[in-house]
Amino acid sequence: MKQFLFFVFFAFAFTQAFAQKDVTTFLGIPVDGTKSEMIAKLKAKGFTYNKQNDVLVGEFNGRKSNIMIKTNRNKVWRIMVSDADVSSESDIKIRFNNLCSQFERKSDKYTSPNKSMFYIPDEEDISYEMMVNNKRYEALYFQLPDMSLFNFDNSNHRIHDSLLKVYTEEQLLNPTPEQAEDIDELTKKEISKISQELFYSKPVWFMISSFYGKYYISLFYDNEYNNNTDDDL
Repeated sequence: MKQFLFFVFFAFAFTQAFAQKDVTTFLGIPVDGTKSEMIAKLKAKGFTYNKQNDVLVGEFNGRKSNIMIKTNRNKVWRIMVSDADVSSESDIKIRFNNLCSQFERKSDKYTSPNKSMFYIPDEEDISYEMMVNNKRYEALYFQLPDMSLFNFDNSNHRIHDSLLKVYTEEQLLNPTPEQAEDIDELTKKEISKISQELFYSKPVWFMISSFYGKYYISLFYDNEYNNNTDDDL
């Protein structure tokens, strides 16, 4: 049992290390820090900042794009990239499906539990679906953990604290066979929670929006670690 607990704490150290440092990136830039810092980094990538409109303009994924930065408590939590030019209905369907294919080809960087559901059929009338049925056309992916950021130093005792809500220190060190089985199950559940938090904190998604009968796509690179608003309530 002691050997198993050591493995558990090792696994948690691994995931928690990512949780402390590994965040969503945009063009290799962490979606983090202050807005002024992010503007400076994007300008270094060749984007031009329009102070009056509070938007950066440049080319992204082969298209002229507008980039907006969203913050929470003065920390960047979202980069929104929108097409600068609108498209026809047929063109936007092709573009949306092509983006899905691009994300799927980057399987070393992105994953998604529902990627087969995102594609828009050729025969679908998206103008009707959006206006009449309020259908949203969006696709959700998650950036994979960056192995280069692995660090043991950021581990803590979340799993241990979780087990202490049910068992004493003595019981954890010398459990009965029934307790050992239950401790194993509780530990697996906590590791599963940690893994989900790790992936779900790095979403990258995109959607179709309409503008006077024309369409454009916006992509969102979110750092959910900086999007916690629970303290505001």
